[in-house]
Amino acid sequence: MGEFNLGERILYYLDIKQMSQKEFAKLCNVTESTMTRYIKGEREPKCTTLMNMAYVLGVSLDDLTNYNSYLIQKYTKEL
Repeated sequence: MGEFNLGERILYYLDIKQMSQKEFAKLCNVTESTMTRYIKGEREPKCTTLMNMAYVLGVSLDDLTNYNSYLIQKYTKEL
């Protein structure tokens, strides 16, 4: 779970929580097709949606997105 791949992280936590994508989408107040697009990387959720996803999954926003590691990798490559 090293790099920033939101879809893989969502699936990972859904597996741990034994929750379906359909149930997760409903709890996050998005359609099932929108959630599928988030998971496939075809669409990026708004910040408020990401926060809601993390809340529903019971994880921190950083755990869900691994955003700090993503930024470190990105800027280290640029240097």
